[in-house]
Amino acid sequence: MTLSKETLESFKKFVKSHPKLIKEVRGGNKTWKEIYEEWYFLGEEDEKWKAYKQSGAEHKGKKESSDTKSAMMDGVFSKLKNMDLNEVQKHITQISAAIDQIQQLVQQFQPQKPKVPSQSYQQPFHYRHD
Repeated sequence: MTLSKETLESFKKFVKSHPKLIKEVRGGNKTWKEIYEEWYFLGEEDEKWKAYKQSGAEHKGKKESSDTKSAMMDGVFSKLKNMDLNEVQKHITQISAAIDQIQQLVQQFQPQKPKVPSQSYQQPFHYRHD
């Protein structure tokens, strides 16, 4: 069994059209070598592969999900394009000022800790000089 570039490309295309094979390998039920050998000897048209093919409803659901995500991203980008950066900066400044005021208010209601006078460093052992 020789592995040419064309054969490998054909196998990749086959696996893409039968995505449940990937689940089999990731689940530890089969290895890529086993699948490749079966594909090579049985061919793509064997009845065995029908169980691994993606149904039309699954494919349609994934495509719709992808389309929805794409539309949502387009909407976000269009809103970003239309945004006035000066207005955004103004709102950020207002939010920052509000946060500062809240912090000051919280500090007023926190109990004050008594300040301990700092003691100078003293040697723990007394040495006498002769």
